Amino acid sequence: ARMAREMSRRLSSSKAEKGVGGKVLNSGWGSLPVRRSLESLVYDGFVMIGDACSTTVPLYGEGIGPAMYSALLAAEALGDQVKEGRVRLKHLWDFNLTYVDLEGRRNAKLDVFRMLHQAVTNEEISLAMRKHLLDERMFVNFNFEEMDEGKITNVVRMVPRFLSGKALSLVRKLLLAKGTMEKVNSLYEKYPREPEKFEDWVSSVYS
Repeated sequence: ARMAREMSRRLSSSKAEKGVGGKVLNSGWGSLPVRRSLESLVYDGFVMIGDACSTTVPLYGEGIGPAMYSALLAAEALGDQVKEGRVRLKHLWDFNLTYVDLEGRRNAKLDVFRMLHQAVTNEEISLAMRKHLLDERMFVNFNFEEMDEGKITNVVRMVPRFLSGKALSLVRKLLLAKGTMEKVNSLYEKYPREPEKFEDWVSSVYS
């Protein structure tokens, strides 16, 4: 927060020097949610976008772009409904479906990737690259579902001969991440098309 205030002060001073007037009317700060998006972004007469519903990118916390994108999706999905006064949950549900299909599922996978990234060391990542368990494309697309499980299995078999105990630990982490992403994908494929089934879906997620 201190750094943000200092950057704001410098920006204001710079503008003043250039003859651009203005004053700060209000300022503040808040916690940035870095996790998968909330399970639902709508309720009766209520829509959430941006940081309020954790649309930030879980891997690195970028929030302005996702907030604007979630606002755009909400406007496109709900514009006509709101104009006509249809703001009950069943009328707003299309925003959930659109967001989950385009962003929610991806953010849930990135949350798994974030947890993996926090659990491994730079040395383990280098080892995974050398053994071709991971490639650059996976890091660019964040798609660990494409990880070749057969290749990992072969490396596991080589552990006693070629790899250290740390390498075996890495393989376990990669397999866990791959399996978790597959489960996430399966859960989001079953996201309810109507709100009446939402509670049952949430129960299946946390069971």
